[in-house]
Amino acid sequence: MGPTSKSGKHRLGRAGGAQINELAGGAQISELAGGAQIDKLASLPTRDQAISLLMAVMKAPTEKFVRTLNEVPGKLTRTVAAIRDQKAA
Repeated sequence: MGPTSKSGKHRLGRAGGAQINELAGGAQISELAGGAQIDKLASLPTRDQAISLLMAVMKAPTEKFVRTLNEVPGKLTRTVAAIRDQKAA
């Protein structure tokens, strides 16, 4: 086998005169790819990480909307308390 990248996720080389391009997980690519392309592929997130990132992106607007709705009664409570304190003084 040929050289291994610093991440150790892929190897390039020749075995028996045939070009071999091997990626992590045993998947093989059919066309000759440069080291930069393979490094990009090797640095992609795993399936679980990608799903987690997608779910976080989808969940964020909903969370912000709920926090905004929750702020309305809190602000009303603070306003009423300030009026009460002003009248008491």
